[in-house]
Amino acid sequence: MEAGDLIIDGGNEWFPNSVRRHDELLAKNIMFMGMGISGGEEGARNGPSLMPGGPREAFDLVEPMLLKCSAQDADGPCTTYCGPIGAGNYVKMIHNGIEYGDMQLIAEIYDVLKKIIGMKNEEISATFANWNKVRLWTTLARSDRNERQKNTNLSFHVYLYPERASVLLD
Repeated sequence: MEAGDLIIDGGNEWFPNSVRRHDELLAKNIMFMGMGISGGEEGARNGPSLMPGGPREAFDLVEPMLLKCSAQDADGPCTTYCGPIGAGNYVKMIHNGIEYGDMQLIAEIYDVLKKIIGMKNEEISATFANWNKVRLWTTLARSDRNERQKNTNLSFHVYLYPERASVLLD
């Protein structure tokens, strides 16, 4: 490596490590970017979502490549400059937290349906398949609104849906 070169770490590194590596390479005049990458098997086939962070000068050098190799949707390429060093890795960390939260929610719903309601696996599978056909959040939000119109006891709703208390009390 020599002065003016650019290293991109696409290994979904913990963002403080990207900051440290950037600072170490800066002394050698080598640019460093940390880039979160998401997409799994779909990303391997159709392009990933790319979350680059680092010096703007470094991003500008590779932006055309990132725009071409990233996944594309109706709004365009699934990439953007996330900010200074560490920002791309931080965005990926938040992305993973949301994804893992979704997986935990699915596991807990399965557990309730199986152990408390007593549904069989085939019934649970059919229930999940049916839920995949609707925009569940919209349905839940509409249900809350209708219930609030009928029942002004907000503490009941806050107890049932503590994660949405701020929405209910707005």
